[in-house]
Amino acid sequence: MEQEYENYQEEGGENKPLPGASWVKLALFSVAGILMVVIIALLIFAKTDGGGKAPAEKNQPAGGESAASENQSEAGSAAPAKEYNYQAPSQESCQSLSSEEEIQLCLDNVAADKAIQGKNLSACYEIKNESLRFACISRVAQGVQDADLCLETSDSLARYRCVAMIASEKNDPALCDKLSSLEDRQNCQDQVAAFFIAWDEDKGSLYKCRKLKSQEYIDLCFLHSFVNKFGGDCGAVPQNYRQECLDVFAKE
Repeated sequence: MEQEYENYQEEGGENKPLPGASWVKLALFSVAGILMVVIIALLIFAKTDGGGKAPAEKNQPAGGESAASENQSEAGSAAPAKEYNYQAPSQESCQSLSSEEEIQLCLDNVAADKAIQGKNLSACYEIKNESLRFACISRVAQGVQDADLCLETSDSLARYRCVAMIASEKNDPALCDKLSSLEDRQNCQDQVAAFFIAWDEDKGSLYKCRKLKSQEYIDLCFLHSFVNKFGGDCGAVPQNYRQECLDVFAKE
């Protein structure tokens, strides 16, 4: 099973380490279970790969959280900013694991953590696990806000998510042009616009959501706009958007 490296601390959550090898195994398999989706993922708000995956997949942030639960950045910034606070095991604790596979994955997590913390792209290439390596590259790229580094990964989904996240955080749809797939470029631009509209503090800008090309991002734009601008209360939404509000929340 391929692993992903993006770990995000839930609000109000608290990491309590368990002693010995059991804690290391628990941490690794927890990472594996939660972060199967990718790099993500990288790791957010969204996406799909250039190989033709549906936009709905792109709307899923790394780690598998729903769009409605994403942590958001301040108004005017287009995308949610996930906090990197993964606590990697030590190299010494990795050696206490029972199998070579577990030990290598553990060491890869240690290497990825150091690379991300130090924003050291070259260190990511030392990671043997491919998914973890792609996630590391994407995280470093986001850490230094350099969309060009996203192109260092050969995984189209990881590349899309990386570029789209940075473009959204910078509110710069031009960065989406770095993606080779026409579909990815359009979805990236829609994502940037969707989050900007949702956080512009203008209750009169709901109509802009309908101008987006992808239905997935139209829904995403409305969802976050209804939450951010009307507290998620469809009764407070203008009459001509009320049914849309009910429909969008019904999909969640």
